[in-house]
Amino acid sequence: MKTHPDALGSQDRTDEFVAFSSYYEEAKDLLFKRDHATTEKAAIAKANSRLQFFQKIERLETLDMPYAFHRDEHRSEIRSLRREAEELFHAWNPDKGDMYKDAERQHQRIWSGKPSGPYLKHALALNIRPVLHNVIAFHLTGRAVYKRQARQNIKAIMSRLEEEGYTSFRAYLSLLIHDMENGPALFD
Repeated sequence: MKTHPDALGSQDRTDEFVAFSSYYEEAKDLLFKRDHATTEKAAIAKANSRLQFFQKIERLETLDMPYAFHRDEHRSEIRSLRREAEELFHAWNPDKGDMYKDAERQHQRIWSGKPSGPYLKHALALNIRPVLHNVIAFHLTGRAVYKRQARQNIKAIMSRLEEEGYTSFRAYLSLLIHDMENGPALFD
């Protein structure tokens, strides 16, 4: 303001004002680029976390099925994949806290369930597995058919999860289903 022609009421320091204005614009551009690059890096990291998360749970799905062959041989890899998936989920959804950890615990209980009741009601795991598979396949392939298939029986599954008290897993599954609206992680 000390060099601005309007503030001085004269044109005596116009050259200085033009130079200072140029420096100011240059500094502003530099700060904008730096801030934008930081924001862009954070967005890329979040997008990469999303894709890597689905890659990890796809590998987990392969190794950690209730009737998987040689499941015990992969115990350490399964534990490692669970830890990595939890970290990636948290990086992708930092505001969701311990949702993945709680959901994973409930998922393990669901896997251990057996058919029960007078009509041998199907074990819940048999209903959930195709939904999870389709969500994962949608994110890793980008094919819309998996998105449609994941939503086919979701209302009944969500009701059953609520009935049986698996609220964390229900919230987690709901998040995964709703996230498909953001497009496949593969295209982030």
